[in-house]
Amino acid sequence: MKENFDKSNKLSPTYYIIYKAEKPSIEYSPIINYPQKDLDDTMHLFDPELSSALIAINYCLHLPRINFDLSTLRPSQIKSINTLVQNIIIIPSYGMNDVIKSDFYKKTPPTILIVDDFVFSEVMGMIETDCKRIEMVKFSDLSPDLLKDHWKTIVNYSNGLNDIIDLVSYPKSNTLPILHFADQIDKVDKSLNQLAEKSLLDVAKQRWKLQGYLDTMNYIEETMSEGEIQKNIYSLAYPDIQKLSKFPITLSIPGIPRKISKVMKGIKEIPTIEKEVLNLMGIHNAIANNGMYVSVETIPSEWFSELYKLEDHCKGNVDNRFIWRSLRKLGKLISEHFTDDMNVVLKRASYINAFTDFPIGLAILPETDSPLCCHKPISYKPITPLTRALQIEMQSNMPVYLKKGIKVLIAECLGAKDRIRKYSDGIWNIVKDTTDSAYINIVYKEITSSEELKTFLKQNSDAAILIISAHGYSDTNNNFAGLCIGDKEEIWLATDEDFIPPPVVLLSACHVSPRSTGAVSVADLFLRSGARTVLGTLIPVDVNKNGLLMLRLLIYIVETLKGNYSFKTLTDVWQFVVASNAVNEVLSSTKALKYWGHTKRKDGTYPLGDFQKSASIGRLQYTNVYSDTITILKEIAERDKVLDKLNNAMKMDNYFPESVFYQFIGSPEVIMFSGN
Repeated sequence: MKENFDKSNKLSPTYYIIYKAEKPSIEYSPIINYPQKDLDDTMHLFDPELSSALIAINYCLHLPRINFDLSTLRPSQIKSINTLVQNIIIIPSYGMNDVIKSDFYKKTPPTILIVDDFVFSEVMGMIETDCKRIEMVKFSDLSPDLLKDHWKTIVNYSNGLNDIIDLVSYPKSNTLPILHFADQIDKVDKSLNQLAEKSLLDVAKQRWKLQGYLDTMNYIEETMSEGEIQKNIYSLAYPDIQKLSKFPITLSIPGIPRKISKVMKGIKEIPTIEKEVLNLMGIHNAIANNGMYVSVETIPSEWFSELYKLEDHCKGNVDNRFIWRSLRKLGKLISEHFTDDMNVVLKRASYINAFTDFPIGLAILPETDSPLCCHKPISYKPITPLTRALQIEMQSNMPVYLKKGIKVLIAECLGAKDRIRKYSDGIWNIVKDTTDSAYINIVYKEITSSEELKTFLKQNSDAAILIISAHGYSDTNNNFAGLCIGDKEEIWLATDEDFIPPPVVLLSACHVSPRSTGAVSVADLFLRSGARTVLGTLIPVDVNKNGLLMLRLLIYIVETLKGNYSFKTLTDVWQFVVASNAVNEVLSSTKALKYWGHTKRKDGTYPLGDFQKSASIGRLQYTNVYSDTITILKEIAERDKVLDKLNNAMKMDNYFPESVFYQFIGSPEVIMFSGN
């Protein structure tokens, strides 16, 4: 170890990994053009040159995360943090020289530089002036003893993780999230290292136990002064609190549509190397979120075939009964594919981070009547191409705080003569009139070209949210989905290198993020361009219903900033918006219901207002939000003496749950709220 190791990096360690790679002979393109000839040994398009770096990535997952591993925190502080991520920068050897010259390298120098043996001397020469203050090691140097040395050097650790974590094989690394969490709350027990030999349910029970401890200590901290705390208060409070304890779950669910599988020699199981990559990504994410990682076996292409039927059906005249049958079928497929232990763990999840190309939130699981996205906040993290997904996941994912006065851009890309433009104009006028300007600063602009859109973004680089109102363009022959901009309907996929989007991008457009055929999506490419999270649609959507969702999302963001709601993240807000939108979808199913629900009585009240302000309070279980909604609406209709007239309309499967066909991809869980 170097005696003059740079102590300034200890507070925010950054780990660089340099792997040997040849510079590509052709310029990189973010568009995935699957070749006509078969692809070998890949399911999710992973660059095999990166394989040598996996041992170094695994090593870094055993090292301290940023900042908060270096301090003793109160329970309330630990509960408020959900991004304790190891910042791992993965660089091909041919790009290292450019990186060293960059501002990024100067602002974020490596705490530890882990280099492929084959290019070690070359890299050493590049950083000769810096090598005295940088800990630089070879892939072959990595060992349990070196790991302990690095812990002690970075944080001067004398107990905890450096005593119990060895550089172990990938499967055993699955327990790393729990080990890091146990260390964070000072509950490390050497028996935790034996969890690798236990069942998934045993691991989950241990994680649940630790969560119960943290929740109990947080309760004691928040509700009692030091003078009130009794020695036995913990044992008295713990049992009841643990029953309600939940924790984040990170899932990896590989699998591709048959259309993509055909050009990959009909591959049905994810290759071992790609499974290892997914495991590392999932473990990294679960460590960051103080969660638990669950690896799901490759899903069959039939799932995507069912999804295709659903997406395709929504392009025509929608049969609501078909929609609900399809959602239940997806739920049945998922519950049967997951093990019993996985299904138990899923119920315990406070929210789900899903590394997958399949929208599991659509599924209605057994014993529920609403899709999973209504009762579990879900962040989707697309995994194709896997190389890009790995690089995005491993880098620092620090929170973005939405504060009072945030700037929201509305880019109206519908042409002036477009048939739905008048409806869109009406919606954005309502948004501007309804949202509190003290909390949200809305900047609206008509956009006629992609160049004009990029200029708009450059002029408002301080914006937090971008809403793009446009037509979506889905090309099934070439398998991509983009945006139409302006009267000339310019097709744009956000592949340009000369723009940076705001952290949050909301695509108010039809089928810009379909999943059933593995299409290249403008939503995914916004992530590549730097957006932290993107809201996209799987299907065509109604302009008015879409506008209502955008309006409700912005309203609840404002209300959260005001302190009227306790949502912590954008994921939480969106889950509430989708679940609570059930009443609007039921009322919109027939003209008679819609008229009744929105018509004022003589006293100035109206049924929808009754539902929202009083009748539904405390009565909606999100696992059964649609049936609960119908029950409450029937009670109101009976009081209005119109139940006989409306009863047939208020039936399950008689309405279209359009809002569940939206999905947030990327990291909406790190978009957080600040009262300042």
